[in-house]
Amino acid sequence: MIKNKQFFTLFFSQSISNIGEQIYILALPWFVYELTHSTLTMGTVAAMISLPQILFGFFLGSIIDNGSKKKLLFISTLIQVLLCGIIPTLYYFEVLEIYHIYVISFLYSTSSLLFLSTYRSTIPNIVRESELLISNSWIQSSLTIIKIIGPIIGGFLLAYYNATFAMLVNMFSFFFLLIFIPTLKINQESIKKSNKQWSIIKDSLDGIKFIFHDKNIFQINIISLFLNFSIYFSTSMILYFLLDERSLNSTEVGYLYALGGGIAFLITLMAKKINKNFNLFQSIFISCAFTGIAFIFFPIPTHWILFSILFGFINGGLTLASIFINTYLQKNTPSFMLGRVFTTSQMLSRVTAPVAVFLSGWLIENKIISISSVFTISGIGIILVLLTNYLFFEKIITYKKRGIS
Repeated sequence: MIKNKQFFTLFFSQSISNIGEQIYILALPWFVYELTHSTLTMGTVAAMISLPQILFGFFLGSIIDNGSKKKLLFISTLIQVLLCGIIPTLYYFEVLEIYHIYVISFLYSTSSLLFLSTYRSTIPNIVRESELLISNSWIQSSLTIIKIIGPIIGGFLLAYYNATFAMLVNMFSFFFLLIFIPTLKINQESIKKSNKQWSIIKDSLDGIKFIFHDKNIFQINIISLFLNFSIYFSTSMILYFLLDERSLNSTEVGYLYALGGGIAFLITLMAKKINKNFNLFQSIFISCAFTGIAFIFFPIPTHWILFSILFGFINGGLTLASIFINTYLQKNTPSFMLGRVFTTSQMLSRVTAPVAVFLSGWLIENKIISISSVFTISGIGIILVLLTNYLFFEKIITYKKRGIS
């Protein structure tokens, strides 16, 4: 059990904003669907959301490692608050254009990337090393619970109000972060600056060198690169598939996300047991196998309950993998380099994500493939990546036999 007021202050505030984030994740593609009914447009919005990780991942880490984490958390939160209100305002005055959504989605994702990377880098500064696994388990488990609560609230707001109102609810969910972040006491005595002059290019290159030097972290990035292409190829199309192909209504979608979140939460409870019995890469393999198999079967059901079960396995597997990867990075990266390692890892592992989401939308829009087939393609792709890792990489990399080293 963690007895750390600083951690729980940040954890509680972030959990509240995560509820709003889940509402936003449901409301934005719903809003785009209602405006355009276009898979290409939805794919483009998804690409704009994932693009900042590639464009800025190289530099943000250095800013996080050399700056005040408290200030970065506060500024990035404030920017998200302001951006959340722009789409509803433009829509209210009937001046909203699709390019506004592209730009706002890009900027919101950029500020969210800065916040989340800083947040993950801050955890080792406020908890002991022995508490890292349980801290990450708390964070990921709470997120899966929030994935139950958020969609229920989001489904209700979409059914009885509208998507723009749901976005405003997300804006107010940042209230506790804005109040509590200034009270945080973050230990940053390990900040490192060379020759009293900060070089963002040199610092960023140091982060890349560290990743390439650590064989385990490098392998994680290689696996994630190919996994993320397969995952993003279909995840941006899930809502469109449910609404257009299966004709679910907002209430059914809300219940689907809620039940799926509950199943994902139960799956994440396996994290401690898996970590005790398997090494890092075996744990990632097991986690992502849930996701790959669920994707293959996702187009088959017709009832929302069956979709919920598969949706839960998709998210549960990805959440498990995140727990293992984040804990490993936090334990095996010097504190003064955590920001660079997190953001650079995200950049390297997700460089293909914008291509994947845009490509799937374009292929469906031009009737080259069916929307159902994107899930099968994703599932097969994930399984192939996992099998390749198991057959080839595990023989090369050295690691401890049990648990996260």
